[in-house]
Amino acid sequence: MKILIFCLAISCCGTNQKADASKRQITDAETRAVVQAVQDEIYDYGFEGDYDRAGENAAGISSKWISRMRIYIAPETENGGGEIIYDLKHYGEVYRIFTIRRDGLAILDGDPQLGFPPTQRSRKTQYLDSSEVRQMKRNWIERHYEVNTSPSISVVRDSAHRQELRTGFSYWETVVLPHLKAAEAR
Repeated sequence: MKILIFCLAISCCGTNQKADASKRQITDAETRAVVQAVQDEIYDYGFEGDYDRAGENAAGISSKWISRMRIYIAPETENGGGEIIYDLKHYGEVYRIFTIRRDGLAILDGDPQLGFPPTQRSRKTQYLDSSEVRQMKRNWIERHYEVNTSPSISVVRDSAHRQELRTGFSYWETVVLPHLKAAEAR
């Protein structure tokens, strides 16, 4: 009987080690990739205006506003994926799942055009238990992202291009750019 218990204990420990082997600390490069994905999505969808006078002004002058906003990133990644919480001003605070591709680009789960409903994995934090959200924010890594409320066309174009690489779709390239070209042709 003691041998059976010993064997079960060893097999359970081995199983837990295998499950934990896929978990590791998130790297600085991965956190930067996640922040870049958040910024790119904001510029691609044209949400930058929602950040006017939000957060701190990273520009330091009142005539130009670059919002500095908090983002909370789960400290561990599992199989290249993780979780974040941040304020996507167009919708409010959101909880999102992300994955990091082999090329280093972060992919954010959830489609902004759907508005992050409670039926999706990535959703507004208002649909989560508020005490759990506070606990996540306390335990997760706090970083910042910046949003220029008047970005140059090259910033928007670069963001849209990375979005196209990430997801195969860019709102700016599909919806906004054709309208800009049509306006120029008139």
